[in-house]
Amino acid sequence: MLASGFPAQWFSWVAAGLAEQLIAREGIDVIEGQEWEAPLYFLMLRRALGLGPERKPPCIVHLHSPTEYIFRHNEWSRARPDYLPMKRLEDYVIRAADAHLCPSQYLATHCERHYGLAQGSIAVIPLPLGDTQVQARDPQVWETGSICYFGRLEPRKGVIEWVDAAVRVALKDPRPHFEFIGSDLPYTEQQTVRSYVEARIPDALRNRFVFHPAKPRAQLLQMLSRARIAVVPSRWENFPNTCVEAMCTGLPVLATRNGGMAEMIEDGHSGWLAEAGSAPLPDRLAAASCGRAGAGIERVPRSAHQNGRGSSRFDPSLLRQCGDRRSAYRHAPCDQRKGRQPVAAPACMPAVAGAARTSNGHADCEASTGADRRRGHSPARSRPGGYARQPARADRAAGCDCHGRRRRSTRRPAPCRLSRRVGGGGQAARARRGQ
Repeated sequence: MLASGFPAQWFSWVAAGLAEQLIAREGIDVIEGQEWEAPLYFLMLRRALGLGPERKPPCIVHLHSPTEYIFRHNEWSRARPDYLPMKRLEDYVIRAADAHLCPSQYLATHCERHYGLAQGSIAVIPLPLGDTQVQARDPQVWETGSICYFGRLEPRKGVIEWVDAAVRVALKDPRPHFEFIGSDLPYTEQQTVRSYVEARIPDALRNRFVFHPAKPRAQLLQMLSRARIAVVPSRWENFPNTCVEAMCTGLPVLATRNGGMAEMIEDGHSGWLAEAGSAPLPDRLAAASCGRAGAGIERVPRSAHQNGRGSSRFDPSLLRQCGDRRSAYRHAPCDQRKGRQPVAAPACMPAVAGAARTSNGHADCEASTGADRRRGHSPARSRPGGYARQPARADRAAGCDCHGRRRRSTRRPAPCRLSRRVGGGGQAARARRGQ
């Protein structure tokens, strides 16, 4: 496969044959594949030509990182022989897909415009949080810990702009020091990205810039426990796992707005957001380092983790399952919902777009927004009073009357949409399966 010169196309051809066998033999209902390297291309092309099995299940394309965007922001030559075939295959599968998924609204909006898709046609489902735990940090770490970049040393990740910004701050402030953790990639025919950025660091500052190769996960988490700020300075991103992981460990994140980072970070609350490029980053970094922009920073992961543990009745895993505070509120015990115990987000729950900061986040179980209707979700029943009636609805779903008393009911609580999409758990889903 690798020796063929076009391994992605070879894989797509072989995958199409195997998929057609499974469709005919196993009765597959839905097929999902990413757009990158177009693994669904030959399957979808044969289907369009009337070839293959009679059963033709819908194909869902999950948008991650189109090759066209990667080449552009990495400054790679588009004259490379692998670029144009890959781009055309990806263009086809994106435009011919029966449905689309995307982790970030940022990339979904860009793809709708670039590929001529209907506005709101791409369903946005953020990536899962995983099981990363908050890392214990001494108070001294928050004052003198490193400012850490972790991930591939790749131009589109903004590492060049980040080094330039860090140098400008380091020349004026002797306190911050910087760590880089990740594998090195080629930049030019003569240089790798690491050698290129190291040459941009003045000799007098070299000892404050430390580069590490990629580390095993356990060791990476240990290194992050010694950091006080994480950075995601990308030129372009989708929904970066590095940002999710950093926030889950309890770190505030300094990031650009060019990606799903702006959907996870609340500027001035759980991190700092800057425009892309080396010019805006030093100002935000300097403010974060000396505490000006960070004066109002509430280290949400750390404080929320403590609040969540302080509650004996609320299960923080509900937020993992449902995706936002209001969904978890519906599944919490009745007396807790009535105000005697506040529902607190666990430490590993970064603020995602539309969940913590809006009144109609996409993970809400009852209310349906205009964006939901455009994505094909069924609208909620109209009720007077809007969200003010939500506690009463939640009480009824949990089998309580408006005074919190238990009552008999055969009505089954409606599961949150996130649980329905992933086929996951949640109390409502378990109750439905048990009846």
